Amino acid sequence: MLPPGRSFCVPPYNAWTTLQDSQISPIGCRRAHAGNVEDVIEAHERYRANIVEMGLNNMSQELFNVCRELGIKIMIYHQEKDPEAFREVIRWGVDMINLNHGDVFAEVAREFREQQL
Repeated sequence: MLPPGRSFCVPPYNAWTTLQDSQISPIGCRRAHAGNVEDVIEAHERYRANIVEMGLNNMSQELFNVCRELGIKIMIYHQEKDPEAFREVIRWGVDMINLNHGDVFAEVAREFREQQL
C-alpha cells in the first residue's frame, strides 16, 4: 500500500516533490514506486501515476500486463553493474531504466540489437 503523500519525480527538474491526492504535476509526469500489482493499481487510482518504478526482482508478467492495460510506463531501477540483469531488462521490453552503468548497458543493448538482425 502506498503511504499518503507519496513522493513523485517531477521532470524536467529531476527534483522530488510530495503530491497530495488532489495535486497533479503541471508537467504531467507522475512516478510512483511499486513492488507488486496492488501498488500499481493504487498508484493509478489514487495518484493517477503514469510511470511506475520498481526493482527487476519485482517484475512479473502480471505486473507488466496490468501496467500495459492501464497505460502506465515501466521503469526498472537497477544500480549494479550486471550485464545479465540488463539483458533481462531488455527482454522485458520496459519503457525506461534507472541505472549507474550506462556504458555496460549500452554494450549489452548493442549486442542484443545485433542478435536481433
